[in-house]
Amino acid sequence: MIVPMNIAVVSKKGGVGKSEVCLLLHEALRQAKKTVRVHDGNGEQGTISKSLRSIYGTQVIPITNDFEFHIWDTPPSLEHTATATSVLTANIVLVITSTEPADIWEAEDTIKFVLQKNPKAVLRVVFNKVQKGRVLARHVEEHAKKLSAPTLPIQLTTREYYKHAIAQGWDALDHAARQETLEFALAVLSLGTASAGTTTTAPEEAIQLVQVDEED
Repeated sequence: MIVPMNIAVVSKKGGVGKSEVCLLLHEALRQAKKTVRVHDGNGEQGTISKSLRSIYGTQVIPITNDFEFHIWDTPPSLEHTATATSVLTANIVLVITSTEPADIWEAEDTIKFVLQKNPKAVLRVVFNKVQKGRVLARHVEEHAKKLSAPTLPIQLTTREYYKHAIAQGWDALDHAARQETLEFALAVLSLGTASAGTTTTAPEEAIQLVQVDEED
């Protein structure tokens, strides 16, 4: 019997690229031959639902327990029931933020929310839309020290290819974008070794992700 890993992707506000992160993680896991389902907290009209229909068509994915990974794209609100439910059932919670100070302040509020709802979950902050060479990007480590949760070592940079991936999936990514996405997915998977109730092992996942990239 498969023991699924539940990954909640959370932010207090919109605009930080939460759905984009969910889509990239989904695509990387599929490339690693993993079974994965994304749940849209905003329903069928949410961004991730529209994205998956654009990429894979209108085929309805059955709701079963046969998926190895469940990714929960929560609404951009800590007061929404779907956000609380996703966090409560999560093995891993990813708090998404940009490098902008206002987004980082909101990320700290989200961290406190997660720690209150599910202190047993493995919690990481993900810096998204990082613009290399910009002043804010150079101070990411300084910003991270002000947060009350650790950050994921892999950051997601601002790339035009990611914008196209929302509608076209993996095929829209160039080599550099695919490499960064795979490294991000591997960093997330490695958190599974610290999460109770999962069977994922980082070395096995690492081998499979590297093989996928080498075969590209």
